Amino acid sequence: MRVLVCLILGVLCGFGDVFSEYLRAQNSGVKFTPNLSESSEISEEFLKENIPQSAPEFTPAPMDTKFDTVLLIGDSIMEGIAMGFEKEAANLGLKVINAAKQNTGLYNKKYFDWSVNLDNRLKNIKGNVLVLAHFGPNDTVNTASAKWKNLYKSRIQELYDAARKNGATLGWLEVPCMKRADLKANMPLLNAMFKGAAKDNASPFFGTSEAICRGGEFQLTRLIDGKSTTLRAKDGIHLSPSGAKLVAKKILNEI
Repeated sequence: MRVLVCLILGVLCGFGDVFSEYLRAQNSGVKFTPNLSESSEISEEFLKENIPQSAPEFTPAPMDTKFDTVLLIGDSIMEGIAMGFEKEAANLGLKVINAAKQNTGLYNKKYFDWSVNLDNRLKNIKGNVLVLAHFGPNDTVNTASAKWKNLYKSRIQELYDAARKNGATLGWLEVPCMKRADLKANMPLLNAMFKGAAKDNASPFFGTSEAICRGGEFQLTRLIDGKSTTLRAKDGIHLSPSGAKLVAKKILNEI
């Protein structure tokens, strides 16, 4: 079973000193191992218990809905993106709740169950809620297996079901271009699954690579207003504050 190696991140809650520590941790070369302890051998019995036989009907709010709150869920990449959202959305009068959690994914429910967490959170949020999700890099366990694909598809659907149950709209974020070879190889498959699920659920799918990549390829820096601006962390995975701001602006322009 391939185990992804990612960089240690602290809990992100804003700009300034906290993010400086975050970047230092990413750039230091210190690594952590995602908690993907479930076996890549998935039994038929496990699949029957965990995969819904059919997806319930889903009617999300149209994208011209005026949302009161944006709830951000996902992994450490979303933690970085959240900082861009918190600043940009405030200018639009949108409340942003950053519920992203580092080192998490959809595959390993024993470590963290996002469908249950999302359901519980939405029960306590009033008004029109747009949930934005970003997952993938912590989930690449035996992606070539048909059983893995079926199981992962069901994990994705569970989030749509939780959103629908609570009257919220779920939008999915594309995993941006990656530098590291293993992630670069696996993300197109996951992005295709995320995009397919969004289409099946008549829900929005937001591209991110257009904002921070060059022709779909990883871009560490870019010339903006005549200045060299860092878009990504040196680990080739996470976003810088400037990169997060660009992604946030793109998505907010589309909702």
